Amino acid sequence: MNVREGTRRLAVFLGILGCIVGLLFSCLFFNQFHQDEKNYRTYSKLVNSKAIQTEQQALRNPSAPGTQNMSSIREDWNKMSKDNQDAAIRSLSAEEKTKFATDMGWSDGIKSVEYDKDFNVVSIGTMDGQTVYPAVPPSQWTALLIVALPILGYFIPWGLICAIGWVGTGFVTSNR
Repeated sequence: MNVREGTRRLAVFLGILGCIVGLLFSCLFFNQFHQDEKNYRTYSKLVNSKAIQTEQQALRNPSAPGTQNMSSIREDWNKMSKDNQDAAIRSLSAEEKTKFATDMGWSDGIKSVEYDKDFNVVSIGTMDGQTVYPAVPPSQWTALLIVALPILGYFIPWGLICAIGWVGTGFVTSNR
């Protein structure tokens, strides 16, 4: 029996299985990474829009030029119940919705914005009914992990089997 050849074949076989498992985990991490990146880009785009920047300026400094009328319109809108707000928006045509959004300071499809006590954005409601929450960009280490998992999946089992085979052959082979 050739122990070294059998050990080498076992190491390569388990290394390939480890690589496949690493690829599966990489796909899971990639999907989460992609979703986190998408959420971050959506949130950043909305938070940095002119409508939210203007509204934050109006909230922080109500006497700033061009923000007085906006605050009163927003206050009236916020006094309405959610059902009345939704009914009012549904009753408008596409052109009226665009004009209404412009009058309210909503652009980029923003319907409502919630702030904390320091006027930081807590959530953003969009015209299509989605709610966007603050998101952080995904870590670049996650991207590195996505690439490294299949490589590690091969080399860890391969190295372990080779090491075990090397130690085992030291006990099996005799000194001549």
